[in-house]
Parts: sequence; C-alpha cells; structure tokens
Amino acid sequence: MPNRFCMKLIENYDIDGLVLDYMRNYLNQSIDRLTDLCRDVKRWLDEKGRKTGKTLELKVRIPAEQIVYYKAMKQCATERLVDGIIPSNHVSADPLPPVEHYQHICKGTGVKVYGCIDGWRWILGHHAKTGVLRMAHSPESIDRYIDHYTRLGVDGIFVYQGDQVTGNPYLFNLFR
Repeated sequence: MPNRFCMKLIENYDIDGLVLDYMRNYLNQSIDRLTDLCRDVKRWLDEKGRKTGKTLELKVRIPAEQIVYYKAMKQCATERLVDGIIPSNHVSADPLPPVEHYQHICKGTGVKVYGCIDGWRWILGHHAKTGVLRMAHSPESIDRYIDHYTRLGVDGIFVYQGDQVTGNPYLFNLFR
C-alpha cells in the first residue's frame, strides 16, 4: 500500500521530492522490504524528474539504532536508491542519534547524511491517562545540537516536528 500511495503522490502533485519517515513503522521491517520501497520510489521520482526537468530527491528518516535499517541504508547508499539519510531517535532529540556510521557507509556515494533535531528534547514520562510529558528545547540545547552536527560535518540538519521548535518564542529567532 505505501508504494501505491507514493506513486500516486508523485504522479499527481508538483513536488520537489519525498522524505519517507520510517520512525512510526519500525517493527516487522526487513532489509528487502525497505530497499524495495526505496527502489520503487526513487524510480518514480526519477521518471517524473525526466518529464518535468526537475531533480526530485528521496530522503529517508530512520531509527538510527536499528540494525535492519542500517543494513538497508548501506545497500540503498551503495545503489544510490536514496539521496539523503536522516538518522533519528524514536521520540526525542536527547541523546543525539549517532550519524557517524551512516556517514561512513555514504562516503563516496553522493548520498547525504543529515543530523536530526527532534521537536522535543526529552521524554520525561508516560502515563496512559496523562499522555507523554516532554521537555522543550532551550536556545542552549539547539546551539549545542547545531555545534555537534557541524563538528561531525553532516550535510545539513533536519528539524523534525519543526513547529515545536519554531513555534516556541524562545527559539524562534534561532531559525531566522
């Protein structure tokens, strides 16, 4: 079903590319299933790009610590099935997800690796009746994340749930 949805989205809308977010569906995935989806979506993006004269990119946001995703992204980088990889945590920015091993497998392939700043800094607790208690970012935490990723030499920084960051009056000016 995701393949069909992606195909219809690519065919029917004027897009610049897609970011596939695997974070919400990280169970029961296989290397073949992940690479096949990337292969199909990349092919459709390339076909539309040839028709429109635009370069349409495929980026994927993945759980940084899941070995199945690492192996799939290694294959995707080797075959150039993706244009960018965004290693991410499942629920928060801290601790920052590791990107170095993704930079290693993408070296020389042209595939970009992005740092990820999640909209929430930490998950402090969870209860069925109250939901999730989350700690918001401070200007210092955002500066620390940007400095960290800059030192690592990532190709860019992806802000996930950006409205949690840019909607915060204490952080809004950091992103102007």
